[in-house]
Amino acid sequence: MNKLIANKIDVKKNELHKAHVYNELAIFHSNKEYALALNYNNKARMIYEKHNDLVSLRSSIALYNVIYSSLLQLKKSEYYALMDRQMIKKLLSQDSTKEEYKKMLAQNHNNMGVNYLKSNRYAEGIIELKQALKYGFIYRDTSLLALCYMNLAASYRHLRVFKTAHAYTDSCLMVIKKTNKYVLSTNYSIKAKIYNDERRLDSGLANIRIAEKIALESNLKPVLKSVYQVYATLYENKQDYKKALVYFKKYSDLKDTVFKQEALRNAFDLKEKYESEKKEKEILKLTTENDIKQLEIADERKAKNLFLTITVSICVFFSLASVFFYVVTQNRRREANNAMVLNKQEALIAKYQSQMNPHFIFNALSNLQNFILKNKSHEAGRLLLHFTKLMRKTLNNSDLDYLNLNQEIDYLNTYFQFERSKFDSSVNFNIEIDGSIEPENTLILPMLIQPFIENSFKHGSFLEITNPIITLIITKEKDKQLKVKIIDNGKGLKQIHGQGHQSKALEITKQRIMLWYQKYNLPVPSYFTLTNNYDIDNNPSGITVNLLL
Repeated sequence: MNKLIANKIDVKKNELHKAHVYNELAIFHSNKEYALALNYNNKARMIYEKHNDLVSLRSSIALYNVIYSSLLQLKKSEYYALMDRQMIKKLLSQDSTKEEYKKMLAQNHNNMGVNYLKSNRYAEGIIELKQALKYGFIYRDTSLLALCYMNLAASYRHLRVFKTAHAYTDSCLMVIKKTNKYVLSTNYSIKAKIYNDERRLDSGLANIRIAEKIALESNLKPVLKSVYQVYATLYENKQDYKKALVYFKKYSDLKDTVFKQEALRNAFDLKEKYESEKKEKEILKLTTENDIKQLEIADERKAKNLFLTITVSICVFFSLASVFFYVVTQNRRREANNAMVLNKQEALIAKYQSQMNPHFIFNALSNLQNFILKNKSHEAGRLLLHFTKLMRKTLNNSDLDYLNLNQEIDYLNTYFQFERSKFDSSVNFNIEIDGSIEPENTLILPMLIQPFIENSFKHGSFLEITNPIITLIITKEKDKQLKVKIIDNGKGLKQIHGQGHQSKALEITKQRIMLWYQKYNLPVPSYFTLTNNYDIDNNPSGITVNLLL
């Protein structure tokens, strides 16, 4: 084409052919090498503008939108998306029946939806994407449909409407062409993110493995970067921190690769180069002294305006800085007071968590002494074994802010075995956990339930009743709350201490729960009740404790 143009053969036709090649190269590099993509797109755009080829120029403007969106320069991206829409409307005003122009508008709605998605303007993005989806159905454009479904899934995932998000990822897989590896891999990555948000971590890992395989096969570095980030998050939530660190390292390495840094730097350089070339052409047109003088006057006016703008800005800045300094000072004082309160709260929590209940230790050693004095060495040995296991777990847990529910249940089972070993009769311990709860992903304050189990043994008079049992029921309530219920069938508190008596351990436990709510600025609900149970003859039959955590 260069040879044909040099020989002045169909110059306009061959220059436009050359621009189309530049445009195709820009599209080819637009998902990976942004600097190259911008370079080729600039060259194509200049030729299209030269020959006033509006249709081709529109595609070049649309590509700027895509490239700057990938670089997360969202203001520039939105600027070109709006310019693209204006050009399409101009073309439609010339011929409103042309299907090609309507497909352009559909693509523009999708691109604008992606911009809104990246700017966290999800509701606006969904409106644009659904408009694009409508055109996709009309023209049976499966590529556009797949893109819209994928982007809608991402939008609804951010809005935490997970059922709808899953439905759109499934729709994407139904219409997608297997050759579109970018959309295919990204869609599986979005599905993995949705599963992660739902804490269905194994399903998330299964989908992200598919996304990784496709991205590696097709060398899709931007997608692969996102894939590694999702991997790290999934493994972190599974508490597999070793694997999480491995994938976070991969994500960081890929994020900081040279091609990305070069793209971000060159994106500005190439744009400035394009603008400077346009200015040089304009300057050549100023052939008369009057034109040059007018330019100098305009520059002088701009300089004055700039000086005035800077002066006003400085005044405004210092005014805002004064207000800001005052607000920050007040906030710091308030935070210092809050920190003092919080430190007192945490000190109280730490004090309780760092020591065993003195009554419990005394009772344990007293029982050991009784077994030894009665020459029951086997029973004393068994009790001592349970006691050492319990002490070890207690000391391990005492420094932790939280345990997951599995760890807490394991601790309670160890404690129960220790207490039951002191009884000649059998005491049963029944644990029921709601199926919707994932114990490994549910956190709880350590040693929170143990005092209530201890009280059941201390005050339940289990030696005097048939088939003593303690039941622990944990269910999920609304607003991410857990309801913990401890029930025993002993004699009840009323028979021993009188109605309304509560031990010191229970008071400290109640205070710990209240401090937790206050620490995170949550409204303090009615989180604790303790009531006596009665049988059909109205005789005391144990107690029921309800906790809302």
